[in-house]
Amino acid sequence: AGQVCHDVLAAQPGHAQAIWLKMGIAIANAHLNNDEAVNSAIQNIIAQNAADDRAAEALGQTAWAYRKLNQQAKARKVYQYVVDNWPKKDRAIFSQRGIILCSIALGDYGGVEAGMQKLFADYAGSKYMPEIVRNIAGEYYRKGKVAEASGLHQYVADKYPKSLEALWSQRDVALCCIDAGNEEAAAAALEKLATGFAGHAQLPEVLADAGEYYRKKGNLQNARQVHQ
Repeated sequence: AGQVCHDVLAAQPGHAQAIWLKMGIAIANAHLNNDEAVNSAIQNIIAQNAADDRAAEALGQTAWAYRKLNQQAKARKVYQYVVDNWPKKDRAIFSQRGIILCSIALGDYGGVEAGMQKLFADYAGSKYMPEIVRNIAGEYYRKGKVAEASGLHQYVADKYPKSLEALWSQRDVALCCIDAGNEEAAAAALEKLATGFAGHAQLPEVLADAGEYYRKKGNLQNARQVHQ
């Protein structure tokens, strides 16, 4: 795959899609564990495509490849370059998210806190914020940080009540309460879900998910009540 991208780029270096070919070369070399070649491709994008609005996405996707390979420190370094140098590009916020996700994976919770502060300070008005915060909450949850996940899900549900993410985040608040063994809080979260999103096309699916979660936890009475 990397060779194909290289050959096409060599044949048409000025093509409008050249930046994606360079990204493809970088990602292929990340999978090949050739960090020198990855860095070379990244530096080429920085030198020749810095003004391109797609540059942040190209580097962000390269960092994501490192994340998928569980090379979190390498990924965070690439994400950091994006937010340091192109903070105003449309999808730079996804690199800020990447820094936070890498920090969680690395157990660097000081880095997580600093990353969250920058996220809320620099990207508060971004249209992507509900999605970003919910992603971070999900990563906290996978790490067993249920309280932190619940707090971020509640933030999305309260701050962005008209977003699609709010519906799912309110469900996830309930699931976090179930995990924490707080039946009263779980019931309140489910009641808020049912009343706050009444008439939403996806509400039955979301409530059914909560019912199934109760069932998997062995709480058949609550599961039946939610399904009913």
